[in-house]
Amino acid sequence: MPSRSFRIHRVLSPLVACTIGVAVFTISVASATASKPDFSSMKFMLGTWNCESSGSWSKAKIIENTTTFLDPAGYWMVTKIAQHSPTAGGPVTVTQMVTYDAERHQWVILATTDTGGYDVEVSPGWTNAAMSWTDALHGATPESTMVVTKVSTTRYTTLGSSRDKSGKSFSISTTCNKA
Repeated sequence: MPSRSFRIHRVLSPLVACTIGVAVFTISVASATASKPDFSSMKFMLGTWNCESSGSWSKAKIIENTTTFLDPAGYWMVTKIAQHSPTAGGPVTVTQMVTYDAERHQWVILATTDTGGYDVEVSPGWTNAAMSWTDALHGATPESTMVVTKVSTTRYTTLGSSRDKSGKSFSISTTCNKA
C-alpha cells in the first residue's frame, strides 16, 4: 500500500498541473490581447541615472545607481536599481517594472527586491510634469504615495511618504541625474 504522502502527491500533482496550466493560459491570453503601452511620456527615463535620497528617519544618504530600459517585447519599462544605504546593512537590488493597464486606465509598477520585499503602485498618469503613484496593496487607505517630477530630460525628483506598521509617518526625497 502506498504511503499517505505518496497518495496525496499523486492526487495533488494533476490538480497542480491543471491549475498551473490554467494560470499560464490566462496570462498568455491576456498578454496576447493587451496593446503595447505608449511610453513616449516616460522615454526620458531610459538610460543610466545616479540618484541620492534622504529620508525623515535618518540623516544618512541613500545612493542609487539605476538603469532603465524597455523589455524586448515592448510591454514593460524595466528599472534595475542598485541601492547603497548605510542603514540597510549592505546593498539592495530593486527591480521595478512599469506597464499600462488599459482596462483600468492606469499605470502600474510591480517592484521586487533581492531581500524579499515587494510593492505594487498605480498612477492615473502625468499631470503636467508630475506623476502621482499610490500603494495598490492597502485598498482605499494608501500606506504610501510617491510623486515623480520631471525637472528636465536629464533630471527628475521624487517625493514619497509612507507609514510603518505602528502608524508612524516618514518621508523620502530623491534627486536623480542622468549619468
